[in-house]
Amino acid sequence: LQLDRARVAFAMGRYQEVINATAQFEKTVGFMDQVAWFDGLRLRANAFQARDNREIPDARRLRGCLTYVLEKASGAGVAEYEEVAAEWGITGGSPTCTLP
Repeated sequence: LQLDRARVAFAMGRYQEVINATAQFEKTVGFMDQVAWFDGLRLRANAFQARDNREIPDARRLRGCLTYVLEKASGAGVAEYEEVAAEWGITGGSPTCTLP
């Protein structure tokens, strides 16, 4: 439900609501939550970028983490990595990425 809330809020330009709705994806540990983890953090990074220039470092940190995690992906993860890399113009993630 939070992911759907974030998608609708992003489409409406309500970036703070996206950031609030996706906060738990930075602390995901359970297998069930991992299904939405990628999309949630991707929306969160885009919302940080769209909302305010002061939050660009947060967007870069999340983007670096996502690309780092997906860099060695196989199967369906390869397509996700290529899509993210093309969308954000990133090649290679950050080996020092940290999610709170």
